[in-house]
Amino acid sequence: MNDKKTNKLAIAAFVAAAAFTGAGYYVQSTIDSQDSTSSVSVEQDGKYQLGKHYLKLDKTYPEYKGKVVEYINYLCVHCNSVVPKVESFDEGKDVVEVLHIGSPVNNFQEKLFFAIKDMGRGDVHTLIQEKAVKGKLANEDQFISFVVSQGIKKEELLSKMESKSVSEKIKKANAMAFESGISGTPSFIIDGQYVLNIGEISSWDMAFDVMEEIYNKEMK
Repeated sequence: MNDKKTNKLAIAAFVAAAAFTGAGYYVQSTIDSQDSTSSVSVEQDGKYQLGKHYLKLDKTYPEYKGKVVEYINYLCVHCNSVVPKVESFDEGKDVVEVLHIGSPVNNFQEKLFFAIKDMGRGDVHTLIQEKAVKGKLANEDQFISFVVSQGIKKEELLSKMESKSVSEKIKKANAMAFESGISGTPSFIIDGQYVLNIGEISSWDMAFDVMEEIYNKEMK
């Protein structure tokens, strides 16, 4: 069996497993949220394996070469809990780019996310997430009010949310997530061409170890 077909089957198996467990947008990753350095499993030479611990996508994304794309959702508890690990991983690298996926029925949060991103206020994302996962932002008005409280003008925010630029970015982010088999958050696309093989990743420590190795081998 050729490598391309093998990769297709591996990704298909991952997507099927996600569907079987009820995974979908707004669903949190099934990776164990507990730190567990003892559970990190590596090959004898200390290297993680392509095709086992991480998979190469059939469709790659040159615009994200040298980047680690993190997909989040404002209501995702695990997204909030791994923020310190993401920040630690990205320290001295500056390669992480955060995108948002949500419900195909109501894309309010995505509009809000990309509007804030377009306005150069990415610092607000984590603050929104911290309040949302605690149930303090229960509806759209509360989301908007909180963002406005951070110094963003309401009129400009609402206008940006309905802009063509934001609409195009939502479509692009959703298409890339779908094509990459991403069905939960947080999820990562590494170097524009790899995703973690969730079935082989036993903890977030291991997930970031794998990404660190890919970075050292291919992204420096």
